[in-house]
Amino acid sequence: MSVISQVSPFTVTVLIADPSETYGQYVREQFWQAGLMIRRCVASEDILQIIEQGAVGIVILSMQLADMRDLALLKRCRAQTSVPIIVIDEDTQMAQSLNCFYHGADDYVAKQRPVKELCYRTLAILQRVYGTAAPIEQGLSLTCEQLTLDRQQQVVSFAGHSVSMTPIQFKLLWTLVSQRREILTKPYLYQQVLAREFSPYDRSLDMHLSRIRKKLVAAGMPAERLQTAHGKGYCFA
Repeated sequence: MSVISQVSPFTVTVLIADPSETYGQYVREQFWQAGLMIRRCVASEDILQIIEQGAVGIVILSMQLADMRDLALLKRCRAQTSVPIIVIDEDTQMAQSLNCFYHGADDYVAKQRPVKELCYRTLAILQRVYGTAAPIEQGLSLTCEQLTLDRQQQVVSFAGHSVSMTPIQFKLLWTLVSQRREILTKPYLYQQVLAREFSPYDRSLDMHLSRIRKKLVAAGMPAERLQTAHGKGYCFA
């Protein structure tokens, strides 16, 4: 059993670098519905470190980042990696977009456009670059023996019985089941599920998992299916 502390090799993770938490949340929700994981970061050195680690499949850079003046961050990212880069901007200008393309951007998208359009553009680039389709219609349900998760309806059932879940609980369970038998570390889960950095004093994830386990056990699932790897993270066996 392996430990996942960053991106699963079977999951495309998108790095969104935008200072707006509100916009980042819109992107996270839309992309998650499309089967993509989002990792948000705004500090230039952290962005470059994540890229260097090979932890993401595509990068979305906002022109509103301080280090995007004169496209400095875009130039550094492109010098460091060949992964696709999409630039998003609040005030789109022809000269600015051409400059971004010249310095290595794969696409340039106005933030006024629907987030769904950004999602589709991202999927199109991923399909073209990596040669693997990731259509919106796929990945909408998971079945693991008697457990079924419907992503579109946010519904969980076990042995035919509906199990009520909050959106956070559903996302956490989906993440664990989709990477069954892998130990997912707490820092990884905090990024993917709670959209924030892990803190050793934060017990939010533990409480969510405890409630999920209680609900599924009440529906008839053996408690040992949701495992705690002490000092590491969690696993759905």
